[in-house]
Amino acid sequence: MVLAWLVSLAASDLLRVFISAVIPAYLSLVALKSREGQDDRVWLSYWILYSVTELFRYYLNPVLSFVPYLNVAWSALYAWLAWSGACLIANRVTKLLKGNQGKIESALYEFDSYVWSHVNRILPIYH
Repeated sequence: MVLAWLVSLAASDLLRVFISAVIPAYLSLVALKSREGQDDRVWLSYWILYSVTELFRYYLNPVLSFVPYLNVAWSALYAWLAWSGACLIANRVTKLLKGNQGKIESALYEFDSYVWSHVNRILPIYH
């Protein structure tokens, strides 16, 4: 019984990787070869959201590892992102950020300057 559970866990993890990375990577390469620009935007949106969700998954995994069929849920999320969700989320976030782009860039510049000033105190390097 434990062996069957371990096999199903490994299979669901393999399925998640296949759905979240292998298929989108292939489709991204196909999109790069095409002349259309829209498909490039779709896959860029996907990979940005994929990296954010993987970051959350990495930190939440110790807490959520006991949840049954979690890999199936992650697989479903990645499939939704790949086939329609990434563009939907990217369009909504872009609309929200559009009016505040100057403030965001200013805050990022200040944060960058703050970090590098402290790094240069510790390690005398040039930036």
